[in-house]
Amino acid sequence: MQVGIYRFNKQNLKRKDVKLLVAVKNRTIIGYILGQVHRRPRFFKTKRCGFIGELAVTEKERGKGIGKLLVDAFFDWARQKGVPYVTLFVDYRNRAGRDFWRKTGFETLMLEQRKLTDCARHRSS
Repeated sequence: MQVGIYRFNKQNLKRKDVKLLVAVKNRTIIGYILGQVHRRPRFFKTKRCGFIGELAVTEKERGKGIGKLLVDAFFDWARQKGVPYVTLFVDYRNRAGRDFWRKTGFETLMLEQRKLTDCARHRSS
């Protein structure tokens, strides 16, 4: 987990609008949250919003409040940045993930739908 995140986000982590928070237990990373402040197009009333791109907690540590601690810490940072709200995406098939986000106060505002093109269908077979 640590190596992949570091490689993927090494340059982004230098930006002031990106935040990576890590939970550590006995010198081992047991979870992390990665998010940022998004700038929105001028026609939106709210010009900036927070966005959580990734949250992960090791299987062994799930259910112990680590995820909530990471989310709370991210919200503290977002408030300091003057962000009025935070958004995220969760796979609809991920029931545990949907339940977690609902319990932390998130609500569903949009439902994404998709239909595969013929090109996508042929590639998967």
